[in-house]
Amino acid sequence: MYSEADIDEAVKAGVLTPAAAAALRAFVERRDAGTIVDQEHFRLVTSFNDIFVSAAAILVLAGAGWIAASLHEALGGAAAALVAWALAEHFTRRRRMALPSIVLLFAFTGCVFWTAWEVLPGPGPDAQPGQTAAMAGVAAAFAAWLHWR
Repeated sequence: MYSEADIDEAVKAGVLTPAAAAALRAFVERRDAGTIVDQEHFRLVTSFNDIFVSAAAILVLAGAGWIAASLHEALGGAAAALVAWALAEHFTRRRRMALPSIVLLFAFTGCVFWTAWEVLPGPGPDAQPGQTAAMAGVAAAFAAWLHWR
């Protein structure tokens, strides 16, 4: 809240004694020394640009999935998953944008689930209910782990 220049000007004006200014500086330094290690500075949205990038990424993924799904239903999920991975490479690794990274991770795992759901065989006569969903969920979980690595 106060800069070093403000404290120096207060000493020159006679508002603070040099000893009081030194004591204030020492107090602030001691107080802040222990808390910086414990604090995590995480901001989900650093600017309005994060919201625009997230919205644009969703539109691009929807477009890629829709165009590829017109050829084959499973290709829609695969194409959107590949585009999500490519966008995440840029916005997560290079730009370090938190909100688009989270949106792209959810999109990637959702598209892998979609693709696995379409590719895996449906329940047969001896299959248990929910078996396809469970296998698609395992594929999506593995894809999320791979994306994280």
